[in-house]
Amino acid sequence: MNAVGLGRKLVVASGVLLVGWLGLESGLLERQYLAGPAVLGMALASVAGFSQKGSVFKVWNAVGASCLLAGATIWLLRMEAGSDVELFLAGIVPSWLLGLGVLSLMLRGENFAETPFAYRAMAETKPGLSLLLFFSFLGLVSFPISPAFIGEDLLLYHASGHHGWIVALIAVSFVINGIAAARVFLRLSMGRPVEVRRDAVEAALAAAPVPRLAAVQETAPG
Repeated sequence: MNAVGLGRKLVVASGVLLVGWLGLESGLLERQYLAGPAVLGMALASVAGFSQKGSVFKVWNAVGASCLLAGATIWLLRMEAGSDVELFLAGIVPSWLLGLGVLSLMLRGENFAETPFAYRAMAETKPGLSLLLFFSFLGLVSFPISPAFIGEDLLLYHASGHHGWIVALIAVSFVINGIAAARVFLRLSMGRPVEVRRDAVEAALAAAPVPRLAAVQETAPG
């Protein structure tokens, strides 16, 4: 799933939305029938974010998209739940956007994909940005500091009146989203600066060309 380019994903998503909108406008589709594809898209977005290793932006966007689709699922199931969906998204969307901006500043000039499993210790080297990332992480996972905390419970409440499998998918996706977003924060903020410097030195030595003397010794007979 992560091998598919962003452009193709946007084209497919736009096509699905267009077909759904045309179906609703023409009366050929009932709103409830679109809730199934929406909740499946939510689950796929969560899995994509959890399995992504090389880009924190893809993880962050996948978690945000999963939350948006969770809200869309409940709105399709119960149109009268629109105010509760808005309450949920009022905590998710600002945190999502804030996190993207903070990540851009934190990773400026760095190639995360080269060492995706390294702890970069930015809580010490960039404490202000790390704190902002922490707050945006809490908002994105519906921690009690955000209105999404109440909105998340309301979404599950509305879903419980329809199909149990939808409730289960939404609940599991929220857990997976929390793990994926926490992993982003941990990789960037945790660790010790001395470990970051040591890793950089080791990477530089590994990438350095072999000294000519060593090369002569290796090729010398006997």
